[in-house]
Amino acid sequence: MKNIRPKMYKEVKDGEQNALEMLASFFDWLDGLERHPMTEVVSLHEGSQNVKSCITKPLAEMDQAAATKAKAPSALSALSQGVARRLNLHPIWKTTTSIWG
Repeated sequence: MKNIRPKMYKEVKDGEQNALEMLASFFDWLDGLERHPMTEVVSLHEGSQNVKSCITKPLAEMDQAAATKAKAPSALSALSQGVARRLNLHPIWKTTTSIWG
């Protein structure tokens, strides 16, 4: 049992030293990187957003027009029924007699 504790202590210290060396090399690598100006990245992002809005706005308008067009027949039918009621008109198919009796 007494032999295990010094071995564990040494392994922990070696692991700590290894981690510190890795961090030091990582930060050295980061320091060596070349900086890039953010204005170029921001302008590219804004340009892509403009393209996206130029595409999505007409598509949304087309969807809205299609939805309105789909509602038109039922609205026209309701309107014609309302006009027929006000004028006391009855649809032809309700006033004609059937040939079957």
